[in-house]
Amino acid sequence: MKIWLSNTVLSWLPHLTGWSTKASKNLLRPYTHWEHAQKLSSSEANQFIRIDIVTTLKRSVDIRIRNLNDIYQFRTIQVLKKEKSLVEILSQLEIVRPMMISKLNRIRNTIEHQDKAPPSYDECVELIDFTWYFLRSTDKLIQQIPGGVIYDPEGGDYVTPYGVSFNVRIDQDWQVEVTGWVENYMISSEEKLNWLLIECEDCCSAEELFARKKGWSGYLDDHKDKKLSDMHFTGKFSGPPELMKEFLIHYFRAC
Repeated sequence: MKIWLSNTVLSWLPHLTGWSTKASKNLLRPYTHWEHAQKLSSSEANQFIRIDIVTTLKRSVDIRIRNLNDIYQFRTIQVLKKEKSLVEILSQLEIVRPMMISKLNRIRNTIEHQDKAPPSYDECVELIDFTWYFLRSTDKLIQQIPGGVIYDPEGGDYVTPYGVSFNVRIDQDWQVEVTGWVENYMISSEEKLNWLLIECEDCCSAEELFARKKGWSGYLDDHKDKKLSDMHFTGKFSGPPELMKEFLIHYFRAC
């Protein structure tokens, strides 16, 4: 069964539902290369040392991008499969801004393949600083892998009867399982433009659900803030692609 969920949900404040941790050995390796480049930097560095700085920084960035891809398997995200490179994918997900990575790649390629002169000392310092910020900004994604995101209309500041939880299955080609409580006007059995498509496993009113769980006094106590017309649903988030991308940006931003 298909239902459509109001895109208002994506305007609610997202926060993580939990995360898993990863061994930190991949966290430190890019910094080893960065530290080498930092030690080489000097206003008196000749062109060969500056070439070493550029290639070492590129290696540092490449290792971090590979580490991220090993964890998140970006190419298995259906809505991003047409992207050409991992840098473009990271940019689409707003994990990185691509300009400086592209600049670093371009400089390294002109040195390597066209025997061009390396950048000046000041440009090398700029690239060293960029690489440090890039590593720091992605450290948490290496250390803590988000399990999912819950959208709360009150942003977690107040208790609310409503909320929608999106749980991500990276190892299952990024399937996104959804469950939540919303007011009945936010659910439609007919397609609506720019609403979230949910391949629904179950969808019913609070009245119907309470009837099913009549003997479960604890469950009823937990949900006594619900109106009988409120809707509960579970299923998989299936589209449209633009809203799936928006969710993915929220997922990585919440980390």
